[in-house]
Amino acid sequence: MKYDYEVINERLHPVIRGTLVGASKSEDLTMIVDTGFEGGIIIPTRLYKKLGFGKYEYPASEFPTLETAAGMILKMRSAPAKLCIENLKIDIDVWTMPDCNEILLGLEVLDELLLKLNGPKKVLEI
Repeated sequence: MKYDYEVINERLHPVIRGTLVGASKSEDLTMIVDTGFEGGIIIPTRLYKKLGFGKYEYPASEFPTLETAAGMILKMRSAPAKLCIENLKIDIDVWTMPDCNEILLGLEVLDELLLKLNGPKKVLEI
């Protein structure tokens, strides 16, 4: 499967499309590939709420932390989910935080895929 890079928030990014599955709802997503993020997927809080993850999230004492590029440490809300990419179904943790406005796909998922980033052609292949 090939995915053309896409402009998201005025920047060109490699992306992967898939379906995020919650306990009661699912959503088709275009996810920015983020090799600097070690988790599974970060989504905006409004989408986290829409898919009902707040009802099934882990206790606050188990929320993961994330260090931003600026060095800030943030506590992330998280819940279990499934992510479907092509024929692959992956059990992951979905994360969210205030002010999140992008959908980022991290190493927890990327490590399960054989990817080729073709920068000159602006294409990602699985």
